[in-house]
Amino acid sequence: MIKFVHYNETHMKVLCDDPGVALEIQEFFSFMTPGAKFTPKFKAKLWDGIIRLYNLRNKCLYKGLLEVAIKFCRDRNYEFTVDPKLNPKSGITEEECTRFIDSLELASKGNRLEIRDYQYEAVTKMLETKRNLAISPTSSGKSMMIYAKMRYHLDRLNHRVLIVVPTTMLVEQLFSDFKDYSTINGWDTENNIQVLYSGKERIFTKNVMISTWQSLHAMIKGQPDSFMAIAENVDALILDESHRYSASVVLSTMEKFTRTEWRTGTTGTIDGSKINELSLVGLMGPIYRVITTKELMDRGQVSKLKIKALLLEYPPEIRKTMKGIKYQDEIQFLVSNAARNKFIANLAKAATGNTLILFNFVSSHGAVLYDLIKAKLGETDRKIHFVHGGTDIDDREQIRLMVENESDSIIIATSSLFSTGINMPSIENIIFAIPSKSTIRIRQSIGRGLRLKSGKEYCTLYDIVDDISSKSWKNTTLNHFHDRVSIYDSEQFDWNLTRVPMGMFL
Repeated sequence: MIKFVHYNETHMKVLCDDPGVALEIQEFFSFMTPGAKFTPKFKAKLWDGIIRLYNLRNKCLYKGLLEVAIKFCRDRNYEFTVDPKLNPKSGITEEECTRFIDSLELASKGNRLEIRDYQYEAVTKMLETKRNLAISPTSSGKSMMIYAKMRYHLDRLNHRVLIVVPTTMLVEQLFSDFKDYSTINGWDTENNIQVLYSGKERIFTKNVMISTWQSLHAMIKGQPDSFMAIAENVDALILDESHRYSASVVLSTMEKFTRTEWRTGTTGTIDGSKINELSLVGLMGPIYRVITTKELMDRGQVSKLKIKALLLEYPPEIRKTMKGIKYQDEIQFLVSNAARNKFIANLAKAATGNTLILFNFVSSHGAVLYDLIKAKLGETDRKIHFVHGGTDIDDREQIRLMVENESDSIIIATSSLFSTGINMPSIENIIFAIPSKSTIRIRQSIGRGLRLKSGKEYCTLYDIVDDISSKSWKNTTLNHFHDRVSIYDSEQFDWNLTRVPMGMFL
């Protein structure tokens, strides 16, 4: 007999008399940490790289894994009992949620916001169960759903809410979005919400706190008492862009919210993410898939997408010297290649409409592209913006808002800052200045251009592909393109390939 017993709001106890079955449970709820083999502990053979979610010593397992654990028992015909205290149902009905959302009179840029059917349903799912993980793509209106859920906790349940996002820029953007939603209903955003990141007040004094993971994680070591004062006063926790966090950060931080009963995670995808799906489900709750990007396109609720893959074919003499090159050396060759950077600069100049160029390396690539493009634009009125980790957070937000009132700007930005969560509906072109193999980064980057704006018919993604292969040997970034194609095909995106002889640029 296996017994599932309530322990706290992070863990339940899984009690089992049979040691063999207990070991089976531990193995089932274990996974290899991504990148573990590169860590010093793994190399020194002090750690096997495996995260075990079921602790054989204290018999604890994350509460959010209850449904998975029950299926585990049923698949093996193991008898089990479930503590009634583990029931995640809240008793909140769909009708009640719909009435509440309508009563909020949500706004967007001063006009009444039309709520979509799947958004009503998603907010209901977030409230009818106390633990859940909503999978919803970019441009589906996640910030609106989070706002509605947050307001229900405040207005109806008298809860205090903590919202966690991956970057300081998203802290400010979410605060700005909430202010926009409240322009008609008059909700006082300033007095109800405080933000937490470097240099901000760390005492939880208002009803809602929006924070970065970095700030919370740093407090655990530097200011443990301040962190616990926050953790012990959070009734509802919302983890936005939850695919972005490493397993170690999430596990070590989230586990400490032992009194927080209500938990919701939101993300566009968790395929190939840094944190294993079992961890996210365990900490937040069962997965609910809201809608897909293809469905949004078919409904006309996001822009159409055209993907133009530009295959840069390098001359034979370069291919011979590059054969067998290591991945990091290949990347260095690409970002420092003058002809390639000239091609990107010409492409950016030729593109019409607001254009977002995503890069990874600030000094060796982003700054080079900025200088090249700025020189090509010359005395024209076309504006160019350069955004990276060293750009002040207020300046980043100002640039984002500024571009929304422009129609032909170029934004050169690090992919880590502008690939996830940033709300820029005016983007009509995206250029991948450096190839990526990250499923999440690609989907999130594409999402920057899918948001609707008046007069915008579609978004064009320029996927720059580099072919320096020689005979049977294929360079790593070319193989990464094949991985991206798999994503394009799975999402049913429209894409085509154009070959570009690089000899003409050398």
